[in-house]
Amino acid sequence: MEREQEGTYLVFLPGLHGNPGGMVKVTSLGSTPNACSPVVWMPWRNPDTGKGFLVVRVACATLRGVPVDAAFTLSYSVDLGSTADVRIPGAYLWASESDAAEYTPMKDYQYNSTHALNTVTRTATGKYTVHLPGLVRPGGNPQVSAYNFTATCGVTGWRPVEHEHQVEVVCRGAQGDPVDAQFAFLFRQ
Repeated sequence: MEREQEGTYLVFLPGLHGNPGGMVKVTSLGSTPNACSPVVWMPWRNPDTGKGFLVVRVACATLRGVPVDAAFTLSYSVDLGSTADVRIPGAYLWASESDAAEYTPMKDYQYNSTHALNTVTRTATGKYTVHLPGLVRPGGNPQVSAYNFTATCGVTGWRPVEHEHQVEVVCRGAQGDPVDAQFAFLFRQ
């Protein structure tokens, strides 16, 4: 990891340069209420050594949006199983169209263990429903992070409905008002 400037870091994940998609999830750590989020992630090869990495730029700030150095965790998922015959039921997506009424996230930045396509519906300003077809068992563990540090986002509820799981997400600005925002989403059953 390299610190670029206050509140901005580059994280290098070795050996993951072959796939530009997947999902990055960043969570701030510590007792101070800061927020950290992924800004961008992309494959990169060091021109001097030839070694390949997935490089992730992470931004951290106070809840008022002031850049701050902060501790965080980072996870990266390409799929949720280690082999073709072992799959962890779940899904991930990058919700990149914050003001669209309903859309299917880009295929390189979404996954569903049932091989269905996930969708996102905007129900009001800053409020979204993530639809995960085929994932119908009760329970699960939804996680969400605002993307590109435009807001903070959280899960307000989740439940199986007919042939899918629906997860409610709310994003809020620095003043606590709902705001439209991009977010990274991960769900495991």
